[in-house]
Amino acid sequence: MTRTFRQMVVGVDFSPHSEKAVRQAICLQQDTRTGVTAVHVVDRNLVQDLRAQPGLGEERIRDQAEQRLRKWLEEFAGPDHPVVAEAVVGHPFEALVHAVERHQADLLVLGSRGLKAGVGHPGAVAAKCLRKAPVDVLLVRQGQEGAFTRIVACIDFSPVSVNICATAASLAERAGGTLDVLHVHVPMTMADLAIESFPVGDSIELLKAREDLARHQLDQFVAALPASAPAPPPVAVMRTSSSATDGIVDFLNERAADLVVLGTRGRSGLRALLRVTAADSSRQLRLIQREDSGGRADLGGAEQSVRTLATVGTAAELAA
Repeated sequence: MTRTFRQMVVGVDFSPHSEKAVRQAICLQQDTRTGVTAVHVVDRNLVQDLRAQPGLGEERIRDQAEQRLRKWLEEFAGPDHPVVAEAVVGHPFEALVHAVERHQADLLVLGSRGLKAGVGHPGAVAAKCLRKAPVDVLLVRQGQEGAFTRIVACIDFSPVSVNICATAASLAERAGGTLDVLHVHVPMTMADLAIESFPVGDSIELLKAREDLARHQLDQFVAALPASAPAPPPVAVMRTSSSATDGIVDFLNERAADLVVLGTRGRSGLRALLRVTAADSSRQLRLIQREDSGGRADLGGAEQSVRTLATVGTAAELAA
């Protein structure tokens, strides 16, 4: 059921958030053979401006940036840290994607905000990576400390849901944390059924039957998941709500979750989820993003292509 990251790339812009991102990568790396490479991207536009100065060619600029990166890592991680330092010249998003491909990484770790991001907004590069990076993405907020202990995996019974649970379970096992597998059932309304000319009595029975079926599917799904020791077994949780977003947010608040794994592509309501959570809760949300190929799925009544989100940070920082 669990999965292990083989190689991590951490994007570094020397901000406090990127320091936390490196620390989180080192935490995930402990007790594994996972490689960690910190990558600082020197913007190509800046390099083109600096090259006009004598003695500042692209190679020298890159070497100076890499030396700064090594020194920066040693200042907070110590001289024996396991992180490889690498500076590259390019446009930030494209350079990070190339670094992921070059190192065959399966996790990209970033600070939720860079040096230029406004308060309450994610960095532009981080936001783009969440939408388009070809691998799992973990966004780390400056206030993030330690491992994740209260994890929620949101599922829709699609094949990708198994991968979502595998990622969540892997992180739960590392820290001996708990895992709740949440399905939000969004029932049809009586108005919807009236359009189809269902009699009132039949409509009530149909609504109840759909809810009972969803609960049965959830129990079967969780029961079929492979056992994961030493972490506690996953707990099946179903909530019925008029909105998948509201159902998820209500449970996150109730559970005080510190990591969430859910589908993000298409009409998943991610932006609405983060916006509502930012308004309703001051606690930190931490999510993990996966990029998975394949499939259409029905989440809260809305068909979508599914990928798993993985981010860490406050909802306000991601609701841009």
